[in-house]
Amino acid sequence: MNIKHLIFGLLPLQSYGRYDKAEADRTKEAFFDEIKDTGSKPFFDKVFSYIDQLNENNDFVLRALLDFDGTIATNAFLTTVFEYQVENHRFAFKSKDDIDKVFGFSLVDKKKLSCVPTTFKGDMENNVQPTGDFSKIVDLIKKSFATGSLKDGPTTANLIYTWNKQAYVHMKATKGCEYLHHTLQVRLLHNMGEKARETLMRDALAAAKGKVDPKFVDVKIDGIKVTTKLYNNNAIPFTEQVKLLAALGARGVKTCIISATHYAYLKVAIKIFELTGISEVYGSTPKDGEEENILRGDGVAIAGEGKATLIKEKWNEPSTKLVFSAGDSSNDYPMLRHVLEKGGYIVVQSDHAVEDATMKQVLERNNKARFQPVNEKQAKWISNLPKGGNENKEASS
Repeated sequence: MNIKHLIFGLLPLQSYGRYDKAEADRTKEAFFDEIKDTGSKPFFDKVFSYIDQLNENNDFVLRALLDFDGTIATNAFLTTVFEYQVENHRFAFKSKDDIDKVFGFSLVDKKKLSCVPTTFKGDMENNVQPTGDFSKIVDLIKKSFATGSLKDGPTTANLIYTWNKQAYVHMKATKGCEYLHHTLQVRLLHNMGEKARETLMRDALAAAKGKVDPKFVDVKIDGIKVTTKLYNNNAIPFTEQVKLLAALGARGVKTCIISATHYAYLKVAIKIFELTGISEVYGSTPKDGEEENILRGDGVAIAGEGKATLIKEKWNEPSTKLVFSAGDSSNDYPMLRHVLEKGGYIVVQSDHAVEDATMKQVLERNNKARFQPVNEKQAKWISNLPKGGNENKEASS
C-alpha cells in the first residue's frame, strides 16, 4: 500500500530508560488535572501503568493510534475549511477544464463511472421525493464560474454545497467509491500551493470562531427544491487529547494519527493546532502522491477496515506493542478492535450513544475499553451524556 506519511521526529532516549521521568510525570499530571471532572482518571491510571510496565523492557516499541476528526479535534476541520472556501470563492482554478475535472469528474476512470451520480434527490413533497439530472447542477456551476453569477438563479456557493452533498450521498452508498467520496472537498484545493492552502485553512478557522449551530441553504434546479445542511461551526482541538498526546509522547510512546481525512488537511491542521507528541501521520492519499489522481479518484482511503489493514501491514512485528487507541465513529471500530485484541486500551469518544451492537458490548464488558462522552460544541470531555444519551459505563472486569 502506498501511503504517504509525515514523520515529526522520534523522541530521544533519555535519563529514565527511554524517556525523561520528570517530564513524563509532569505531562501526565497535566493531563490528569484536565480530566479531573470527567470520571476517566481510573481508566487512564491503568493505561499509564500498562505503558510503564512495558517500558521496563527496552526492546519494545510502544505505539498509540488515534483518529483525528472527532477525536483529537472536533469533527469540523475539513468542513470548516470547505464551507469557508466556498462561501468566499477562494479557488485557484485556471481554466474551464479545471472546473470540469473538479466538479464534472471528467478524469474519473470508466471503471468507476458508477460512482459519479446521474441524478439528484430533491426535498420530499407530499410524501414523494422528486429527482433531477445531476449534470444540471454541474452545468450551473460551470456557468456561474464563467459568468461570475447566475441572474435570478442560485449562488455559486449554494450550488457547490448542493453538488457536494448529492455526490457524497451517492458515492457513500455505491460500492467501490470509498476513495472518490473522500476527495469531494479536497478537489477544491486543485492548483493551490502549499502556502496558499495553509493561509486558507488559518483564515477559515479564524472566521469560524464562535460558530456552533448548523444552517440550511436551498436551491431550485429545474423546479426541484433541494435543501442542504451546512455545519457552520468551528474546528477546535480537545484540550484533553492535546495533553494526552503530550503525556504519551513524553513516555516514549510513538503516537500515530490514522485518519480518513485527506493528508492535505491533516498536515496543516497539526501545524495550526500546534500538536506535540505525534510521530507519524497517515491520511487518505492519492496514488503515488499525484494531485491528478485525486481528481481521478485513484488512491487509498484510510477508513474502516482500511485502518486495520494499514496497522497490520506496518506494525505486526512482536516487538511492537499497541498500547492505546481512540476514535469516534464506526470508521474507527476496526482499528479499535485490533488494538484491543493486541492487549491495548481503547476509547470511543462521542457526543451521542454508540449504536453499533458489537462495540456496545465491548464497552460494557471489557475493562480495557471506555466510552468517553464529549460536548462537541465546546470541545470538552464530560462525565456523562445529557439525559437520554449513552451512559458512561466502564466494565469492572
